[in-house]
Amino acid sequence: EEELPPIYFFLAAVGLEEFISVFLKEKFDLDSLMLVSEKDLIDMNIPRGQRLKLMRAIAERKEALEPEQLTTADEVEDSHL
Repeated sequence: EEELPPIYFFLAAVGLEEFISVFLKEKFDLDSLMLVSEKDLIDMNIPRGQRLKLMRAIAERKEALEPEQLTTADEVEDSHL
C-alpha cells in the first residue's frame, strides 16, 4: 500500500486535495510548496479562490514554524522560591 506524501495532507487540510496531482506532476513536496509564489500557482492554472486559500495556509505554516524570538519583556524572571 502506497503512503500518501505530506503535501497531500497539507492540501487536504485546506480543502485543496483535488490539486495534489498538479503539484506532484510539477515535483512539489511540502518544502518546495512553502516556496511557491502566486505567479507559480497562476502558471499551474490554480483558480484564484484556491490560490488565496493556499497562500494563506502557506503563510500560516511559515509563521507556525518560525522559532519564537524572546524579547527582554518575554524573559522569565527568577521567582526566588
